Amino acid sequence: MYITADEYEQITSRPKEEATEQRIRYASHLLDARIGPPLAVNEEFKLDLSSLNAQKRFAVMNWVAWMVSYLADHNDTFESFTSISLGRYSETKGSGGNEALPSQIRLADHILVGSGLVNRRVRVR
Repeated sequence: MYITADEYEQITSRPKEEATEQRIRYASHLLDARIGPPLAVNEEFKLDLSSLNAQKRFAVMNWVAWMVSYLADHNDTFESFTSISLGRYSETKGSGGNEALPSQIRLADHILVGSGLVNRRVRVR
């Protein structure tokens, strides 16, 4: 998992009791799905935080912490989304027509994308 309950409390200023192991694990897997490429065999998570530079580690920890806060506020559920991407253009909408990402994690997602961890390449067949 990418953060601890204590780190969650430090990042979000919310009670660490919200950061259950289940929520942190779920948010960490959602981040892995956001990043893109498949996992290596026998690995639970895609990233090794100790091998990342400070900017990328900050981006990962913030994204997971704010996703945990979203899960805590929304009964441990996360809305599904549809998206289309073509080069630098992308459009994503939630199943209810809402914005793709909850407001709590939009800034954290921009930082994550800016760190270069999210695979945004276009594949042409």
